[in-house]
This record gives sequence, structure tokens and C-alpha cells, in this order.
Amino acid sequence: MIIESIIIYDYINQRIKKFNFDPRTNIFVSELNTVGKSSLIKSIYHCLGYSIKIWPSNWNINNMVFQLEVTNGDRKHLITRHKNLFYIDDRKEILTEKEYSMWLQNFLNIHIKIKDKKSKLLSDVYASEILLPFYVDQDKSWNGFVYSKSSDSFARYNNTVKNVFDFYFEIANKTLIDLAIEKSRIEMELSDTHKKRDALHLLENEHSAFSKPVNVINIIDKDKINISQTNNYLQMVNSLNKSVADIDNDIIDLETKINEISREITELNKLNKSYNKKFNEIKYACIYCNSKLTHEQSLTRLKIRNNQYEIVEQLDNNKRLKEEYKYNKEEKIFKKINY
Repeated sequence: MIIESIIIYDYINQRIKKFNFDPRTNIFVSELNTVGKSSLIKSIYHCLGYSIKIWPSNWNINNMVFQLEVTNGDRKHLITRHKNLFYIDDRKEILTEKEYSMWLQNFLNIHIKIKDKKSKLLSDVYASEILLPFYVDQDKSWNGFVYSKSSDSFARYNNTVKNVFDFYFEIANKTLIDLAIEKSRIEMELSDTHKKRDALHLLENEHSAFSKPVNVINIIDKDKINISQTNNYLQMVNSLNKSVADIDNDIIDLETKINEISREITELNKLNKSYNKKFNEIKYACIYCNSKLTHEQSLTRLKIRNNQYEIVEQLDNNKRLKEEYKYNKEEKIFKKINY
């Protein structure tokens, strides 16, 4: 992969800078320290998806949009990153860190799987693991841990550094990796089966607890009904009615939240469509004279794109929240039916 250029846009301080690179070896030099060499290197890797642990105090990446132009063979792409959201070229589709890491592996034509520390199953790695051998952090790599302390991402996996280098140096046995992947799949299926079995046992126990035989009152043989037993039944009925009423209130509350967030999603989609129209109106070059964008036009275009990032991020959060509300509502309805 060759990095052609990077654009760094600080939309809070209204500053934008583009750096072009030679396809051959590049060495960053300066007469003085603290001019930004480290920040530039960190920005390149940040835009590529690396989870940088330490940034210079005056370099607030949450106020910046980064865009890389990269090539690999015949393929050429623009990678844009804002916070933890990624865009490829001018596509409207937003990618999460995990989705972007899958795109990056496909772009580089590599596929790395490492055992997850929690699930103990082999899983696809993030961009930090893909780029691990190629990044040495000047702040974290000189304390005896050249790679392992440079990113928090590595804590997800077991023996991250060793496993990544095993892959790149082709030390890992492909047959063993394939078998490990198959083992992980079977273990996952087995775990799901055990969970279903445990759930059935739990339902069986709950059903048994509510299905105890009741002493039937023989009115013919007895002149008086057991008042204590009747009161117990009435208390049970009242308790059930109260529980059902509480569930109904929860369902109504969730329906209200779902309707509110649905309206917000609709409004955000309209706003995003409006910004997209404005963005497309500002072309990279004039269709008549082929002149490039002015600095002001470029700034306006990046401002619009930044607003779109914020909108898409909010849309993504709202959609997840809506699904959570719908899931909770279904659970409440299921609970009500089974009372």
C-alpha cells in the first residue's frame, strides 16, 4: 500500500492542510523539535484505523477530519475518518471500526484471525492489529514494549504481537489455523445449544413452581369455604393484576420512546439528504474550465461533510436505541403473555 497524500481539517479552529508524499522512501526532518512530525505520523496511522494511545496535548483529533489517498496495485481509494467513523471514497455508507477493518483487510488482500480473550474464539482483528508491525510509537515504544503498549486495541486478544508477527512471517501453520477456526465454530454452536438447554430447564422449573396441585374445596361436603385459602387466591390475583398493569405501563412508555425516536430519525434523514445535495453542488472541478476548487470552496465542502458525519453518527445511535426499545417491548409483551 502506498500513501499518496493526507488532508487534515480542524473544523473548530478553521484550519486545513494537505501533505503530498513521494511513492518512494519518505523521511520527515526539521531543524527544530515540536514542529509536528510525530503528529503527522500519528495522524496517518489514525486515519488508517490504528488506535493511537497518546497524542500531543495540542492535537485534538475529536475536532478534526482526516482523509488519506491510498493505492494498492490497481486500486485507489480515499479513506476519510472522523472520530470512530469511516468513509470510503464518496460513498454515503458509514463504516464502524470493525466494518472498516474488514474493508482494509480486503483492500490489502490479507486475512488475520486471532483468539479473542473473552470468548476464546478466533475472530477477525481490527486495523490496529493489521498495522501493528509497521508502527513504532515514540511515546510508548521505548519502555521495553516496542509494540504491545502502543495501542489499547491489543488487549482484546491473547498474545497479540506474537500472533500477528507469526502471520506476517508465515510462521503460523495454515492447516492449524483452519482447524482452529472450525473448532471455534463448533464451540460456538455447542455454547448456543447449552444456553438453549439451560433456558428450557429454567422454563420447566418455573412452570412446575406455578403448577402445584391445589386442594379442591368440596362445597357439598363442607358447609364453610376455607377463608384463608380464598384470601390467598385473591392476593395472588391482585398481585398478578398489578404486575400486568406495570408491564402495560412499561409497554406504553416504550412505544412512546419508539415513536419519538422514529420521528427524530426521519428528520435526521431529511437533514442528511439536504446536506448531501449541497455537498454535490460543490464539485471538485469546474465542468466548463476544469479549474480546481478554491480554498474557501474546499473548506465549505469539508464543513458540509463534517455535518454529515455528525448526523450519520446520531442516526446510527438512534437506530441502535430504537432496536433496543423494540427488543425491550417484545420482552415485555412476552412476559405479559406468559403471566
